[in-house]
Amino acid sequence: MPPETTVEEDAEAVFTLLLDRFGMNNLTGLSTYLGAEGLWFKCRKHGAYYLTIYAYNRDESEYKEFQKCQEILFDVKRTRLELEKIEPDLDIAYKGFRQLGIHQKDLEIMATLFRRFRNFEHVALAMDLWGRADVLVSELQVLGENLHRQISAVGYSQKNVDEFEHEIENLNDKLNTLEDEFSSALEEASKWVKGLLERS
Repeated sequence: MPPETTVEEDAEAVFTLLLDRFGMNNLTGLSTYLGAEGLWFKCRKHGAYYLTIYAYNRDESEYKEFQKCQEILFDVKRTRLELEKIEPDLDIAYKGFRQLGIHQKDLEIMATLFRRFRNFEHVALAMDLWGRADVLVSELQVLGENLHRQISAVGYSQKNVDEFEHEIENLNDKLNTLEDEFSSALEEASKWVKGLLERS
């Protein structure tokens, strides 16, 4: 009778087999996701900055810059949602990665990593954090649209500015925390994969 194994040991065994089958590109994919996260963070940070400035100076050009940043983030969200499908449209999935400046040669690697290893603990945590960040980005969009409506209305005051600034900062703080956790999860996933490769 074979010795009993833990769920973690079984997962490692399956993951090692998949690495042998699909090669080292998956380790490269984890590094590329880390780079993409940095670009996503930069875009999101710029968007929040433009929205804050817009709350103060009411310059429509600042709001348009905020919207441009949000459009990129929503394309990235659509990438995640598309890759979650049984039969994704890769043209849609790749668009979000391209928006973050990901090189053409890395697009398939990133999509493959997501789809083949999505449910493995270390990768799953990072992808779940990505989903939670998308929810906050949507909340920031709603906040921006509310601000835009109020600025167009009569009676917009300094009190309104302070309230919106507080809400923007609150969402930013939450997103910063998720971004740190996402990076840590990917780094742990990379260490785990390297450990498996060293033992294989």
